[in-house]
Amino acid sequence: MNRLSAQPLGVRYFCASPEGDLEVGESLLSRPFLIAPNSLHPSLSLGDYFQGLYRFLTVENRALLEGLLDRLRPDDRPSLDSATLTIKTEKHGALYHVAVGELDWGDDLVRFGMNVAVGSEAAEWLDREFAVIAELSEIHDTGYLPELFFKGETRMRDCEVRVTVLEWFEGYHEWHLSPDGDSGGAKVFLWDYRNGFRCLSREEEDILYRRACYVLTSYLDPEGWRQIFPWSHAAGDFVVKAEDGSVQVRLITARDYRACLPLDNCAKSGPFLFLVYFVLDLTLRMRLDRCDGVGEFVWKGDFPMSEALRGVSEALDIQGSPGRGGELMALIVSFGPEELMGLVESAMGIYGHYAAEESEIIKRRLRTHAEELSDAAKGLLGR
Repeated sequence: MNRLSAQPLGVRYFCASPEGDLEVGESLLSRPFLIAPNSLHPSLSLGDYFQGLYRFLTVENRALLEGLLDRLRPDDRPSLDSATLTIKTEKHGALYHVAVGELDWGDDLVRFGMNVAVGSEAAEWLDREFAVIAELSEIHDTGYLPELFFKGETRMRDCEVRVTVLEWFEGYHEWHLSPDGDSGGAKVFLWDYRNGFRCLSREEEDILYRRACYVLTSYLDPEGWRQIFPWSHAAGDFVVKAEDGSVQVRLITARDYRACLPLDNCAKSGPFLFLVYFVLDLTLRMRLDRCDGVGEFVWKGDFPMSEALRGVSEALDIQGSPGRGGELMALIVSFGPEELMGLVESAMGIYGHYAAEESEIIKRRLRTHAEELSDAAKGLLGR
């Protein structure tokens, strides 16, 4: 049989939920499609979305799906015709939607992610992210971003839809801060839909923040002063696998890769000005999230600053020459408290992308943040 013959695949549709995956039957397919967490699409139904993705994969891009199997199962490749396809909605975001495809042969599974943009504006965002991840994958062999498989266009009723197919980080979950009534602070909750939501331990939190800082630092471009920016915990950019005492962190997207500081300033002052501002902005954003991902902004009061700086230092030592992280810590310590506060405020103005509520939260805690930053840098230097 011709591999590209249009043999229809059996298909099942699901929606992810905290109570477990919910199978979508015929009665639910007529429901309106969500274009944002609390907003309905004016014309698309859930059935239009699911059936559009089925058509995109098995009819319009069947050859690319076959090629994906060749890529993921090069030695013992099963036949696509004998698979059952499962499509599951994972998340409805502000810009695009996240789904998972699963090809099941009974004794073998292949999973892949899909980012789905409905409308031309969202499609432009998705195209940009695809290009940025492709560029970063070529110049940074770190594996912290998903592997890209293919992308394409389709239509769902009268809507232009762009779909990117990419690696799915199996076992990794979104996480968010949630206020802790007992301490007045905030705790990290792992959104594990399969085994249940749970609060990370203090030790797991330390590793999570250290690894997240390590990941972003490992993608720095010390010559062109470029970095992954913007990024956000509230958008769920980082995912984590925390099991059996191990904590692993991945970054699911990169919206842009650019220089955030004026290049003339960096050229005159050398790489350490760039690195100081990078750390100042990084440690601020690491402490911010929205409550449960969608509510009011939350500040991580008991933030493990020492672990965050340790992640930065470790990445710099590996990326550049050994001792570079220590040099950066020494430079941070050299600034007095008032000077460091001024630099933090300057970093906020240079980087931007802070909501008004975030800026107010930071201003109320600016001195404490600067002091914690200085103390943590001193601690890493053994002072």
